[in-house]
Amino acid sequence: MIYNLGYNFEEIRKETKAINTVPFSSARKRMSVIYQVSKTKKFFIFSKGAPEILLESCKYYISKANSISEIDSNWRDEFNSTINQFSNDSLRTLLLCYR
Repeated sequence: MIYNLGYNFEEIRKETKAINTVPFSSARKRMSVIYQVSKTKKFFIFSKGAPEILLESCKYYISKANSISEIDSNWRDEFNSTINQFSNDSLRTLLLCYR
């Protein structure tokens, strides 16, 4: 998926350093990693975990066209419907977020 958005994962890994990791916890239903970009010295937090938990902290999403859009109630309802469909098919879902 990351390649479909035009990113080269190997190059990104060379330019970043993991500063801290918070392991997955069933109580938190997520795990997080803090990275620092070598060139810009900026920090990013990446979290992955249960969509119903992480979505509460999100204001925007990245579309398939690689544009940033605000999450509105229609998008949230459609997202939750998709998650429920996956769940009904016994599929596990994960949400990836960054800040």
